[in-house]
Amino acid sequence: MALFSLLDLFNPVALAMGIIVPLYVLVTYLLVKWDQSRGGSSAGDTQVGLKAVMYGIGYAGLTLAVTGVLGILAYLLSGANGSIKPSIASLLSGAIVAFGAMFMMSGTNFRQYRYLEKAFWGAVALFGFGAFFFGLNTFLNFVFNGFDGWKVIGAPMFATLLVGGATTFFGLRKLGVISGWTAPKKVGFPPAGGGGHGHHQPMPTSNPTVGYPVGEGPPSAQPQGGGYVPPGGGYTPPGSGGMGGPPPAQ
Repeated sequence: MALFSLLDLFNPVALAMGIIVPLYVLVTYLLVKWDQSRGGSSAGDTQVGLKAVMYGIGYAGLTLAVTGVLGILAYLLSGANGSIKPSIASLLSGAIVAFGAMFMMSGTNFRQYRYLEKAFWGAVALFGFGAFFFGLNTFLNFVFNGFDGWKVIGAPMFATLLVGGATTFFGLRKLGVISGWTAPKKVGFPPAGGGGHGHHQPMPTSNPTVGYPVGEGPPSAQPQGGGYVPPGGGYTPPGSGGMGGPPPAQ
């Protein structure tokens, strides 16, 4: 019995709280201090350690809350198999811890220096992807084995797949917003009737003589009164009745 209780401590939640979170805090703290020693963007931040611990606590609470959501969804998908109470307790306790850490974070300079926040949401996305990948692989094995044991294997793994995918998307979305990530621009289609590449229609021109020999033009551009336009341009001689010469002397 004592051996079982000792082994029971090493479940995923206990591992996350006892190993992953302290390791996350230590790694992010060391990386930021290294960046400060190089005179990077974090230079001048005097609250690195405080924020690293706060984000670690928030990460622990968020992962515990996500585990609770996963358990509740698995309970519903399996047709109320097992007990839902532990999952509700995980959701509530995790949410309280996460919101408490975020409330405490509001008194720091995290909005001025956001590199630790980027690391936090990146860790959340990786946590979600790990759950998604594990759930997808196990669920596909369940499908290929003939759907044997839906309540015990199928429902929990399908819930893991869904919750992990949602957590990954949410973490990446938050990280993208902070990092200035924008959606790719859509490539527009050519206007209707404009043809494709290599079939562009010539643009109309305001010069009515374009396309005619030098000195000539369309009928509307020909001089009135019987005059002519000499080759090479020029003007109509006086007295010829054209429109290009100076007015006759009075």
